[in-house]
Amino acid sequence: MRERTFARNYLAKDGKSQITVRRATKIDIPILIRNFQKVANEGIYVWTEKVSKEQRRGIENRLDDHRTLMIVAEFAEQGKKKIIGNLTLATLGKSKKSFHVRNLSMSVIDGYRECGAGNAMMEYAIDWARKAIGVEKISLSVFSTNKRAIRLYEKFGFRIEGVLKKAFVIKGKYVDEIEMGLFVKNSS
Repeated sequence: MRERTFARNYLAKDGKSQITVRRATKIDIPILIRNFQKVANEGIYVWTEKVSKEQRRGIENRLDDHRTLMIVAEFAEQGKKKIIGNLTLATLGKSKKSFHVRNLSMSVIDGYRECGAGNAMMEYAIDWARKAIGVEKISLSVFSTNKRAIRLYEKFGFRIEGVLKKAFVIKGKYVDEIEMGLFVKNSS
């Protein structure tokens, strides 16, 4: 049975706007796909270049997986809420050997990257992981050129666990992939 997690409101960095973080729903899927494609089109934040049918199905399947957390960040503008970001904590696969780890993926659309949505989603997700039964660690990978994201992850306690040298070519230059991790439960 899925535990109940409620929406939480956060104050944006401007000190007056509100960011609501809540679980994603099936109604959000078209917006999630559109936003993810926008970030992919920038060519510098995610490895995906075009959202595939398999990725679309993956989003739908994750919504029904009780071991996965999918959340969205909504920014209140002129009385309307707009989904500006999303974060997923998903199992690494179907092997029970890795069920204690959740892989984090997150994106925020251009124009909203400094408003506090990343902070709000990270706080929400880490709190969920600490309370979730069986979750001990969150792992992620990030391009070495994404300094803003690396600072955010480090702020929340993530540590670099490895570097894959020249793992990608972005805009004609080699980019390392940085593997990071955070243990959310005390290990004995």
